Amino acid sequence: MRLTKTALLAGFALVASAGAASAADLYSTPDPAPAPVYNEPVSNWDGFYAGVLGTGIFTSPDNLFGGGLVAGFNAELDYLVLGAEMNIQGLRDSGTNNWETQGQVLGRAGALVTDDVLVYGAGGYGVNLSGTSESFGLLGGGMEVKFSEDLSFRGQYLYGNELSGGQDQHQVTMGAIWHF
Repeated sequence: MRLTKTALLAGFALVASAGAASAADLYSTPDPAPAPVYNEPVSNWDGFYAGVLGTGIFTSPDNLFGGGLVAGFNAELDYLVLGAEMNIQGLRDSGTNNWETQGQVLGRAGALVTDDVLVYGAGGYGVNLSGTSESFGLLGGGMEVKFSEDLSFRGQYLYGNELSGGQDQHQVTMGAIWHF
């Protein structure tokens, strides 16, 4: 009988240890979830910029076409971008073939549609620097698209209300902007 008891206890111990191993397998802890990956923004709009512009100004009876230079500064606040810029343009009058120079100072406020696309409104002051007394209140907007961290392309429309009561103007500008 003693042999039977020993065999039974040995069998019970064997079954118990096998059951404990399978129970441990059933209640094992899962692997921890992978840490989230945060992507850095592709573009940063903060800082100084400068660029070249092509401009068309449409008035009655003549139109002006030419180009110029722009320089400014942006501050990115989450998805909002605020900025200020100034530009100078050399323009040829299509009616008289005379050249004139215009300067502008603009404030800009916009929102990022994506990391690389900025839609903005702009307003400011423009003046004819060629000796006439023309000055304009300017209001409009545009879109700027970054192709790399340092280069963007801009399209902009500004309505110019001549402050001395002369002809109003419609200005369309396109240009390439380098960000520093």
